Amino acid sequence: MRLRLLQGGDTIVEVLIAMAIVSLVLLGAYAATTRDIRSLQDTQEHSQALQLVQTQVEFLSAQKAITGGNCFDAKGTPTNTCNFSADGTVDSSHQQPEYTLSISNGSGACANSYEVKATWDSVINNTGNVAVCYRPQVAS
Repeated sequence: MRLRLLQGGDTIVEVLIAMAIVSLVLLGAYAATTRDIRSLQDTQEHSQALQLVQTQVEFLSAQKAITGGNCFDAKGTPTNTCNFSADGTVDSSHQQPEYTLSISNGSGACANSYEVKATWDSVINNTGNVAVCYRPQVAS
């Protein structure tokens, strides 16, 4: 007596091909999501850095010059401790990202003004930076 095999199921090759296709789709979705998250975090870091730089410019505007330090603390006092967390407080815990601020006499595009700069370890680039030129108003 001969037994007949029924052809009702999928072969192992068909299952492996289906698994490969599903794996490629999931891998693509994972890569896109990871890229979007890194881009969002980079944008957030730039925004926080710009806010810190703008705060330094406001303090510089109120003081008319910087003497006694390289930047201002959260109260507007000149200081040499220029490492800040995203909320603008002096960062002693070294949480990421840690922004290093500096105010210097500008050159090039910032000639005859101050350059207020923030640098930090970026998630996308090795180092991120934001710089703003501030030219004090001269009383006439």
